[in-house]
Amino acid sequence: MTVMDDLHASEINFRVISFYDGGFAASIGGDEIEGYQANEKGLADWAAVEAWLIYRALELYPQSESRRSIGRTGPRETQRPEKNLRSGRLEPKAFSLAP
Repeated sequence: MTVMDDLHASEINFRVISFYDGGFAASIGGDEIEGYQANEKGLADWAAVEAWLIYRALELYPQSESRRSIGRTGPRETQRPEKNLRSGRLEPKAFSLAP
C-alpha cells in the first residue's frame, strides 16, 4: 500500500499535479469546491510529494483513528519537506513518524 492508498482509505481528500518543468504541486484536506486546507507548489519529486502529504495529514488530522496507518507501510522515518535555498524548491528532510 502506498501513502496515497493510506490517505484514500482514511477518507482524506488530496490531489497531486505534475508540471514538466516545475516538479509537482499537492493539496490536501478539502476539495475543488470548498478549497483545500494546505497547498504546496514546487515539490521536487515523488518522494517530496509523499513526504509532504504524510506531514500535512498528520498535522491536519491529529485525532484521526487511521493516523497510525498513514505512511506506516514504509520505513518509520520519512521526509519533511523544506525549501532548498539554492533551487527554491521543496525537498525532503528527515523527521520521525513515531507517535
